Formats: sequence, structure tokens, C-alpha cells
Amino acid sequence: MLRTPHFYAVYVMSVMMATGGLLVTAEAGPLAKEWGISMSALATALALSRIANGVSRVFWGWVSDRIGRETTMAIGFILQAGCLLSILLVGRLSGTLFAVTMVLTYLTWGGAFSVFPPTCGDYFGSANSASNYSFLYSAKGVSSIIGGGLAALLFEKFGSWSAAFYGSAVLAFVSGLMAIGLRLTPLPRKAEMAAECKAG
Repeated sequence: MLRTPHFYAVYVMSVMMATGGLLVTAEAGPLAKEWGISMSALATALALSRIANGVSRVFWGWVSDRIGRETTMAIGFILQAGCLLSILLVGRLSGTLFAVTMVLTYLTWGGAFSVFPPTCGDYFGSANSASNYSFLYSAKGVSSIIGGGLAALLFEKFGSWSAAFYGSAVLAFVSGLMAIGLRLTPLPRKAEMAAECKAG
């Protein structure tokens, strides 16, 4: 797995995709305070977002079984970019809009964690999929540094959350484009399986 370019492409995608959701998770309280969102609206947004996060994992996993992993990632990740921007541009206007945009963000973000594990199995086989995915899952730790720590540093530097949100949206969008690129390249495990079928 570590000798294939596919792993590193998927790893980078995972880092980029996880960053936006972790940004929102880490900075929801400071965001609400900065924008004058009430604590009751923040509590509602956080409660509903947890439900949306769970629902998204089931939903996007189901979608990926039907239309393919890479297509699902492209759609979900590009939608995630739009949802991140919606928090910044629309969510700051009221408590209700803050909650709605937060929920939409988690509905697109959580799906990454139901699509990357089967993608790892599809690409590199199921025999070692759990140990293989442990390498890939470390990307979430990398993205937590970007989504939490770097976002706070950007806020301190610019006095605004705009740079962090625009940056996270760009990362999610690029991740979606990379998913399209992966779809167009031969997959290590699928190529091997195709060869086995021809030989059989």
C-alpha cells in the first residue's frame, strides 16, 4: 500500500477533507461569541450537528455502494466546500441560520469517514484493510492541527475567521477534484482483480 501513489493521494484528500469539519468543531463556541449568536442557538446547533454527523455516515456510505466511492467523494467534498462557505457568509446572520448551516456542514463532512475505509479496502484488498486504514486514519490527527490550531492562529493574525473558512473550503474543493482524478486512474487492487478474472 505504501508503495502506491494512490495511498498518498487518498491520505492528502483525507487531511484536506477533515480540516473543515474539525475547524467548525473546534471553533464553534468562539464563532458564536464573535458573531453574537446566542448560547441557546449554539447548543441547538451542536446537538443537531451531532445527529447530522451520524446520519451522514450512513447516508454517504449507502450512496457510495450505489454510485461508487470516487463519485461519492467528489459530490460530497465539493458540497462540503459550499457548506463551509455558507457558515461564514450566511450562518453569521442569525442563530437559526447558524444552526442550519452547521447541520448542512456536518451532513457533508461526516460522510468522509464512511467512504475512506471502504475505499482503502477497494484499493488495497480486504485482507489487511484494518491495519491499512490505521495508516490512513492518522490523517485526521494531522488535520486536527490545521483545523484547530492553525485556524486560531489565522484568527489572531487577521482578526477574522474568513481566512480559515475560505482556506478550508478550498481544501475540500480540491479534495473533491482529486477524487475525480482517482476515478480516472487504474486502482491497484481493482487492476489486480481484473487480471485475475482474465486469467481465470
